[in-house]
Amino acid sequence: MNQSQHVPKVVFSFFGPPGSGKGTLAERLKAELGFEVLSTGNLCRLHIAQKTTLGEQLEELVHKGHLIPDALISAMVQEWLEEQIKLGKPVVLDGYPRTAGQATALMEFLKIHDGCHFRVVFVELADDEIVRRLLGRRVCSDNKCQAVYSMAFAGTACERCGALLVKRVDDKEEVIRERLRLYPLYRETLFKMYRDLGVHIEELDVAGMSMEEVFNTFKATL
Repeated sequence: MNQSQHVPKVVFSFFGPPGSGKGTLAERLKAELGFEVLSTGNLCRLHIAQKTTLGEQLEELVHKGHLIPDALISAMVQEWLEEQIKLGKPVVLDGYPRTAGQATALMEFLKIHDGCHFRVVFVELADDEIVRRLLGRRVCSDNKCQAVYSMAFAGTACERCGALLVKRVDDKEEVIRERLRLYPLYRETLFKMYRDLGVHIEELDVAGMSMEEVFNTFKATL
């Protein structure tokens, strides 16, 4: 069997501001349609929880609301993606690439894996709604699970594994606002690169939509 028979048929990049719901959509696709999903945020938090050398560097950056350097993120993602190539399932990269440097690294990576169809989905949501969502969300305290729950969920324990739900240390308004302030600079740089490369950007405006509506809207594009 040749290499192209092993690669995922589609590699989706979900791109959008933090808190726009791209991670929730990705997890729904994983649960119901068998997608493989990578959240760079979860991968970073796993390194932090394991207190690796990389994790110590990441922790300082995350607490300050800074974006992680391209080289660190790209190395982690490519290591993960190499493993998924053998599975032959559609893949969602949640929040990666989010800079021109990361996009360049990914495009070079995909060039050596014939058969991958790359699609970029931009998830849009207003800043004030993002802040409201992130201030109200909680996450599973088990770093192997890391399920995310909105303010609408009344329970105190994770429905998947039973671990306690907690607030993320970076879900503070000043940190969120700082991330949103920096975000447009990276977004425009990345958009320009995609346009220059002829990569079509599919826009998904989720304002006022329930997760069920977001899921069904995206599923209709498959």
